[in-house]
Amino acid sequence: MSTRRADGEGTKPYKRKDGRWQITASTTATTTGRPVRKSFTGKTAAEARAKHRAWKKNLDNGLLENPEKTTLATWINHWLETIAKNEVSDRSWRDYKQQLGRWVLTQPVAGQELHKVTALHIERVLQNMREAGRSESTVLKVYRVLSKCLKDAVHRDLIPRNPIERIKPPRPAAFEPTVITPAQAKALISTLRFNDQWGPSFTVALALGLRQGERLGLCWDDVNLDEGLLYVRRSLAARTWWRVHHEKP
Repeated sequence: MSTRRADGEGTKPYKRKDGRWQITASTTATTTGRPVRKSFTGKTAAEARAKHRAWKKNLDNGLLENPEKTTLATWINHWLETIAKNEVSDRSWRDYKQQLGRWVLTQPVAGQELHKVTALHIERVLQNMREAGRSESTVLKVYRVLSKCLKDAVHRDLIPRNPIERIKPPRPAAFEPTVITPAQAKALISTLRFNDQWGPSFTVALALGLRQGERLGLCWDDVNLDEGLLYVRRSLAARTWWRVHHEKP
């Protein structure tokens, strides 16, 4: 009496006419819900079994088989438009898109199936940036964005683990900002006293250490002259023409 094989359980290895050994297995644990049939081949029966065991282990760990063959590029574009766009500021989103578009989507690894992307692929991307003369700070930025992108793929059961976690983060040189001296600050404030248009705005920014977007976002309802209080509640950022006219309301 025959019994039905469990999900992911393969057939016994059999030798094909070309001399290679093959195991065939099916699973319903897929990203689309549709069952798929997989074949694992090797020069020996042991090699075919090893490939099948590795695949079955991934299924047992929660990895979903993807009949759509999602590539790294497909996932990055989906992540940018569906996930990152709703989680970060417009400015950060544009920076993510620019960095990934320039340094990842233009590389051969972009066409690699997502679950086959390895730490070696990512190291090649980072090394290409270094060879192009980019600083370690820029390399670290791409490392962090790509790490977040792949981490979200793990959370959605598209890959069993994040390959970038096997790579140590780049170590940028210590940042030494250029700051004005107290004497220069006093001279600047003295000059701004005679500028009715920009004087108050820049004086407040200098006194409180506001960023450019925070300075531009100040309104009169943020100021309480009676109590001597100023509230920094918003920050302005430039938006591209395309996004302003094509985003859904």
